[in-house]
Amino acid sequence: MPAPRTAYYRVEHRAYRRKFLRPLATARGEWSVREGLVVRLTDPDGRIGYGEAAPAPGFGVETTARDRMWLQRAPNQLTAAELRRVPKRLGSLRWAFYCAREMLEGWQKVSAKIRKLPVCALLPAGAPAVAALDWRAGEGYRVFKWKVGVSTPPEEFSLLEKLLAALPAGARLRLDANGGLSRREWAAWCDGLNALGPA
Repeated sequence: MPAPRTAYYRVEHRAYRRKFLRPLATARGEWSVREGLVVRLTDPDGRIGYGEAAPAPGFGVETTARDRMWLQRAPNQLTAAELRRVPKRLGSLRWAFYCAREMLEGWQKVSAKIRKLPVCALLPAGAPAVAALDWRAGEGYRVFKWKVGVSTPPEEFSLLEKLLAALPAGARLRLDANGGLSRREWAAWCDGLNALGPA
C-alpha cells in the first residue's frame, strides 16, 4: 500500500505599511507607523487562509524585516510540519501561519449575523483619554485599553480615577504599559491599584 501523499501549502505574502491617523504615545516612545505582513496559504484543494504577522517594534528580536527575510528564503510550498517549525523567535509569523491554517480548514467561520466584534477600544495616553472613553463608549465599546507609563504614576493615577468614574456600567478598563515601567513605577502602580480595592 503506498504511503499517503504529504499535503503542501502554497505560501504567499505581501507587506503593508500604514501611518496612524495620530501617533500613539507609549512608554517606549511615539509609534506612528504600523507595518507587517499578510500571509496567504493555499491548500491542494484550493482553499485559502490568511494570517497577519505584525510584530510590535521594541518587543523582542522579531521585526517585519526578519519575518520577510525568513519568507523569502523559505520554499514557496511548505507542509504543515514545516510551518510548525518556523523559529520560535518569529512568534508573530508563527501565529500568522496558525491563523491562516485555521481559516482555510474552516475552523474560524465568521457568521454574517455578527454585528459587533468583542474587541477593546484603544484610548490615547494622557488627558485626551477621558474624552475618548466617552466617545468610544457612545460607539458601543465596553472594553477599553489605556496606554500607561507615558507620564508619572501620580499624574496617570489622577487620570485613572476620572476614567474609572466615566466607565459605563459593566465596562472594563485594561491598563497597558508595554513593558515600559521601571521597578519603582511598577511598585507605585501596584500600591495605587491595591488602594482602589477589588474591581
